[in-house]
Amino acid sequence: MKHYHLPKEVDYILTKINQHGYEAYLVGGCVRDLLLFLSPKDWDIATNASPEIIIAIFRDDKKITDYARHGTVSVILNEIAYEITTYRIEGIYSDFRHPDNVMFTNQLFHDLSRRDFTINALALDRDKVIDYFGGLNDIQQKLIRCVGDPTSRFREDPLRILRALRFSSVLQFEIEEKTASALFAELSSIHKVSVERVSNELNQILMGKNCVSTLAYYSEVIFSLMPELKKMSGFDQMNHHHVYDVWTHTLQALGNTPDVLILRIAVLFHDAGKPDSFTIDGSGVGHFYGHPELSAQIARTVLERLHYSKKIIDTTVSLIRYHDAALLPNSISIKQLLYKVGKEEFEQLLLIKKADILAQNPDYRNTNLSYLDQIRNVYNDIINRNECYSLSQLSVSGRDLMQLGIPEGSRIGEMLDILLRMVIQNEIPNEKNALIQAVCSMIKNN
Repeated sequence: MKHYHLPKEVDYILTKINQHGYEAYLVGGCVRDLLLFLSPKDWDIATNASPEIIIAIFRDDKKITDYARHGTVSVILNEIAYEITTYRIEGIYSDFRHPDNVMFTNQLFHDLSRRDFTINALALDRDKVIDYFGGLNDIQQKLIRCVGDPTSRFREDPLRILRALRFSSVLQFEIEEKTASALFAELSSIHKVSVERVSNELNQILMGKNCVSTLAYYSEVIFSLMPELKKMSGFDQMNHHHVYDVWTHTLQALGNTPDVLILRIAVLFHDAGKPDSFTIDGSGVGHFYGHPELSAQIARTVLERLHYSKKIIDTTVSLIRYHDAALLPNSISIKQLLYKVGKEEFEQLLLIKKADILAQNPDYRNTNLSYLDQIRNVYNDIINRNECYSLSQLSVSGRDLMQLGIPEGSRIGEMLDILLRMVIQNEIPNEKNALIQAVCSMIKNN
């Protein structure tokens, strides 16, 4: 019989509950992760001991008891909270998130039967897995399957629709046929879920290794949440640089994007404006003039609706706005963009540009990648030589300009911007004397 190595804190909790004559099992995601040889993020424990008894058993340990009436007491060991929940049966979910009432039970089976998917309805008592619903087989078969009736599970909490996609994306599992059918049938109920919970699941879906396949097969789920993206599906680009419709191109680009959330969000939206900016020239070739700005506007609308942070929204919008910016492999062109977006964002743009190229016509791939490499090489030279592209690198400051008699205020900023642009365009060197002379000349001419 296999013995699972558990953190000493977890073993301490299980042992202490057992010593007082009660059952105690690890349950849910931590069991699933152990069986998949992954590191559990949380350790949840279920027991037939009531919350009052748990509080008494751990009377000498630090605890959080705010949720005891719902059956959960958290014991804090080495600054980590371990949730201990009494076996329970839940009533209906009127708010599509929390049960209206909770009834305690002495049966582990009843507790596990209320969970969403079979792979999350497993229990472990150190070396023995308790499996009432076929979760072990589903893990072996790499299947996501609801516990019991899938329609009931999704109606209780429609967020489980996105959780199914998340587990498919992250674990690289397929969603079982009946579960998938119920998922699509109940899709309209997803709008009853709070946007914060939705965005949290979307983030994890986007970061999964199986993200592309999951989004491809369950595109309608994504379009239900973000209808602005639906126009991309099947939209023929009619351009020799592309071999995919806009949505398929987007998914292919996602598959080539590093697993950095801000990059994947940006790539998801980077061509969202193409359908509404489409034109055909006299030769029958499709063009998308202005699509980056339109895509950025769509991204802002959707991300604001889903309550993303201002930082994520602003960065995403900027990345999308400049993802198709014309860049030449010379220092002036690159420093002009660096001036607008900064070093960190410029490096992110290079990654997005590469993902974009890899999702375009393979006939042009090597040429376009070679060109991008030239840009990266020039960029690296700029950074290594500490060439000036930002106000902080200028050899003069606002204080220097005030000493020349320019009054404090917006005029100082305007003058510094002019100097920086002149330095970037190699019109003057980034040397204090040369910059001061340029300022004096501007003052004299005005």
